[in-house]
Formats: sequence, C-alpha cells, structure tokens
Amino acid sequence: MSIYKRFSIRQILLTITFIISVLMVTLVVVAMAESQAERELNQAHQRRYVSQQLAEELRQSSDDLTRLARTYVISGNPEYARQYQAILDIRDGKRARPEQYQRIYWDLVAADGQPPRPDSSVTASLGELMRQAGFTQAEMDKLLEAKRNSDTLVATETQAMNIVQGRYQGRQGADLLLAEPDLELARRILHDHAYHVEKARIMRPVDEFLVMLEARTEREIVRASQRAESLNAATTLLAGVVLLVMAVSLTSLYTLITGPLSQAADLATQVAKGDLCGQIEVEVKGETGKLLASLQDMQQGLRHIVCQVRHGAKVIRGSAGNIADGALDLAARSQQQACSLEETAAAMEQLSATAQQSATCAQRASTLADSAAQVAAEGGAAVDQVVIKMAAIQAAAGRIVEIITVIDEIAFQTNLLALNAAVEAAHAGAHGRGFGVVASEVRVLAQRSAAAAQEIKTLIEASAQQIEEGSQRAQAAGLTMQEVVVQVGSVSRVIAEIASVSTQQSAGVVQVAESVSAMEQITQHNVALVQQSSAAAEAMRLATERMADLVGAFRVDQGEFHDDDGMVIDMAA
Repeated sequence: MSIYKRFSIRQILLTITFIISVLMVTLVVVAMAESQAERELNQAHQRRYVSQQLAEELRQSSDDLTRLARTYVISGNPEYARQYQAILDIRDGKRARPEQYQRIYWDLVAADGQPPRPDSSVTASLGELMRQAGFTQAEMDKLLEAKRNSDTLVATETQAMNIVQGRYQGRQGADLLLAEPDLELARRILHDHAYHVEKARIMRPVDEFLVMLEARTEREIVRASQRAESLNAATTLLAGVVLLVMAVSLTSLYTLITGPLSQAADLATQVAKGDLCGQIEVEVKGETGKLLASLQDMQQGLRHIVCQVRHGAKVIRGSAGNIADGALDLAARSQQQACSLEETAAAMEQLSATAQQSATCAQRASTLADSAAQVAAEGGAAVDQVVIKMAAIQAAAGRIVEIITVIDEIAFQTNLLALNAAVEAAHAGAHGRGFGVVASEVRVLAQRSAAAAQEIKTLIEASAQQIEEGSQRAQAAGLTMQEVVVQVGSVSRVIAEIASVSTQQSAGVVQVAESVSAMEQITQHNVALVQQSSAAAEAMRLATERMADLVGAFRVDQGEFHDDDGMVIDMAA
C-alpha cells in the first residue's frame, strides 16, 4: 500500500496496462511460435509418412517386378510383360503416375486387365520424388545402391522374359531368334539361388534405408515435439503470470480505491451528524488524494461558514431592533414624500397640456413650411425653363447673324460682278449698252441688299446683346430661386425638427407625469411595505435566534469562533 501512495491511479493503471500489454504481446508471440512448432511437428510427421511411402514403393515395385516376371515365364501371357514394363516406366519417370499409386494397384489390374484409377498429372522418377521429399545424402546413397541392385535384377528378369519369347543374347549383345523358346531355362533363372541372392541385395540397402529414415524422422519428430512442449509450457506459464499480475493489480487497486473512499465516507457521516472537528490525513496522490483533499477543504469551509453564521446570527439579532425603528421613521418620511408628489403631479399635468399645444402649433408651422418649399421648388423649375428658352433664342439669333453675314457677302460679290459687267459693257460699245444698264441696276440692287443686310445685322446684334443680358439675368434669377429653395428646405427641416422635438417633449412630459403618478402610487405602497418591514424585522429577529440554535448544533473548535459585538449596526445613526 505504501508504494501506491506515491503514484496516482492514472499512473498505476497506465503502468499495469503497459505490463499486461507486454505480457500479452509476449504470450501472443509464444503462442504463435507454439503454433509454428505444431505445424513443424505435423510437417515432420507428414515427411515421415511420405518418405515411408516412397521407400515402401521402392520395395513394393521390386516385389511387383519379381512377381510379374515369374508369372510371365510360367504363363507366357504378354499382359504381364506389359505390366512389368509399365512399372519400370513409372519408376523411371517415363510414364504418368496413377492416382494413389501406393495403394494396391497391380493386383487389381491383373484381375480384370483395367487400371482401377486414372493417371495423375505427375510424371517424375522415384529418385526425383525422394530428393523432393528431403532425403539425406546417406539415405539417397542407400536408395541408389538399392536402385543399382534392382537394375541388375531387372536385367536378369528381362533376360528370362526374352528367353520365353525365344530371344537370346549373343556375345556382342545381339538377340538371336531360336526356333523354340526355352521356358524351363527362364524358370530356372528366376527361381535359382543366385536370383534370391540378387533379390536380397536389393532388400538389404532398402532395409538399412528404412532404419536410417526411421531414425532421422524420429529425431525430427522428437525435436519438434520438445520445442512444441517447451513453447506450450512457456505459454501456460505466461498465461499464469498474466492472470497473477491481473489479480495482484486488481487487488491493489481495490485496496487503493476503497481505503480513501472508506475514510471519505466516515468523514461524510461525521459531517452529516454535525461534527466538524474530524481530521483527514492526505497521504495518497492522484484522484483519491484529490478527493480527500477536497473533502478536507469542504470540512474546513463548512467549519468557517458555521462560525461566520453564528457570528452573523448574533449581529442580525442585535440589528433587527434598529431595523424596526428605522422602518417606522421611514414610513413617516414616505408619507410626507407622497404629499409632495401629489402636488408635483398636478403641476406636471398643466405642463403636459402646454407642451401638447406647442407641439400642435409646431406641426402646423411644419406643414406651411413644406408648402412654401414646394412652391419655391416649382418657381425654381419655371426659372430654369426660362433660362433654357433664352439660351435657345440666343442660339437662333447667332444663326441669323451668320445667315446675314452670308447675304452681305453675296451682295458684295454681286456688286463686284455688276461693276465688272459695266466695265465689259463699256468696252463693248453700242452693243453692250443695254447690258451695262442691266449691270447698273444689278449693282444698285446689290448695294441696297448690302445696306439692308447691314441694318438687319445691326438690329440682330442689338437683340442678341439684349438676349444675352436677359439670359444672364434669368440665370441669376435661377440661382437666386435655387438658394431660396435651399433656404426654404432648411427652414422646413428646422421647423420639422422643432415639431418633432415638441412632439417628443410632449410625450416626455406625459411620461414624466405618468412616472410622477406612478411614484406617488409606489410611495403609498412603500408606506405599507415599510410597515410590513417593521413586522418582518421582528420576525427576522425571532428567526435569527432559531438559526443560532440550529447552527449551535455543529461542533467546531472554540478558537475559531470570535465574539465581536462591534459588528452590530446601529440603524438609528
């Protein structure tokens, strides 16, 4: 328990969680290793089974060859020769292996001549299958020795089978066909003592191979079994350690949590009984330590509050009488204030009526100012139209001046042409006399046109000057009307603001009157409340005495309670 006092529950839980997590990870790793060891053990058994099957196939194929060769030399049935060759081809990897070849096969073929199972997709020699099975070099040497001995025996059996067919081996390896097959010779070859010796030479390395295979596979199985058992024991041990750690952790946590909680419950029971003198020693850290510290602070706070309430009850009990006397004096003054408020309310009603009349007059003035502003705006618009028209007339007068200038230039040119025509007529003599008269008349008309144009130009220029002066005066009048409109608008806005302020003032006066009336009612109500306050002060004094009796039920240290009569407030002052 002492070690747990130095750490919080959170730290302890994190530490326990970390330890259990490490143990669980280790347990999972060991369990996975155990599972791998079990798989290796199963694989060792499987390799042992496959190796034994292959070794048994070598021995069984040798026996099958012997049986088929002997059967053939006795019966002469070529079907046994074909089966004999099929066994050699399967063993040498020249023909696909039948499915489940290790089970009884050639006896069933010999029964009805049909293979009982189809061929598989595996085409491999027996030696290749043995190398794939993981045989050691020593084991393979024994198998090769058995294979060489088996090949020697096969050569002997092939010789006997050829003799049954009437073929003999010559000195140089050539086969000579005889007239009659020698079945007796073939049978002696396959049944004499030499054949049995060769047969034993095959079985002896096979037997030694089986002993070596059994020893090797047994060692592998024992080694895999020992590793699996060791890992199984380690898994069990780790599981026990995990359970032990969890049990110890839960027990320690239970002790760590329930100890402070029991102490807190005892303190709460003492407080509920009114005993605030209990002491709490906070020795643990973390959440439970904070809980005990909070309870200790709560106890000290309650102790301080009870002392203050006791002191406050004494102060309130001494001040309640002063409050009652002050309430009676306040009632008399409130009555005088109510009379003054009645007179103020009457004056405010008269002021409200005057303010409403002022607001009405200001509203009418605002309406008239709006009408004047509208008329001034219309006048300003009319003056603007006059200015526009005067500008148009001035432009037309300028155009007339330009036209008269053109007429004057035409008259000048006509006069010059008439003068030239008169000169030419004078040069022509009698023939040009009539033309000279016409030229003189034209010249006179041109001079008259020029004079008239000059007079019109003078009049037009005088009119244009007057139009210019009128336009300037109209523009000045327009600017004046715009200023008038602006001034009238400003006056209208000022009057509107006055009307708005008068309206607000009237409303404010009405509100003030209502407030004064409400204050009068409140003052009358306050008189009644002050009287009730006097009665309530007496009731408060009695309640304070009752509260002092109730608080006195709490036991606190006498040194914390200070009797201070100076806290009594004198309300009469």
